[in-house]
Amino acid sequence: MDDPDGIRLKDHRIWLNDLLYEVVFNYRAAEELCLRFPTLKMDEIYAALLYFETHRKTCLENLTNELDASRRNMEANARDSRATMERLRQRKIERTSTAGA
Repeated sequence: MDDPDGIRLKDHRIWLNDLLYEVVFNYRAAEELCLRFPTLKMDEIYAALLYFETHRKTCLENLTNELDASRRNMEANARDSRATMERLRQRKIERTSTAGA
């Protein structure tokens, strides 16, 4: 994630939503988060979890919005890829038909 409005954990390249994704969707406990994010200390993980608990509604909305945006981007990229592949197939057909003529 590279959301300019997102929250990055202090002195880390880890976004809060990355950590919260692991908690909400992968049901990771604090000890597991320590293994998943080895640069974080346990007190930093607990601070992030405390922030999540005190701002649960907003955090869940932000996480959901980010996942929705990611899904839309993936769908758009898939459409673009299909269109690009079709154009390349057409070019190949045109080249092979003119080369044989």
